[in-house]
Amino acid sequence: LARDDIRINAICPAGVATPLVGADAGAADASDQLLHPNVLAAEMILTALGGTSGEAFSVVDSREPKRERYDFAPVRGFG
Repeated sequence: LARDDIRINAICPAGVATPLVGADAGAADASDQLLHPNVLAAEMILTALGGTSGEAFSVVDSREPKRERYDFAPVRGFG
């Protein structure tokens, strides 16, 4: 899809303080286990603007840098 200027990346966040996990954004301030949604959004924007493709990023708030890159494994038959 690169020839059509389509990029595909993955964001793999730690737990995010949302109603889905039974918490609101304020819960992230009291926890080292949950990401604040704004932190995740900022890292997602960096990924979208990065111009790369075929990468996976984990996002963990208590780590520096918060976003770390991991390459996808090659898939036989695709090049």
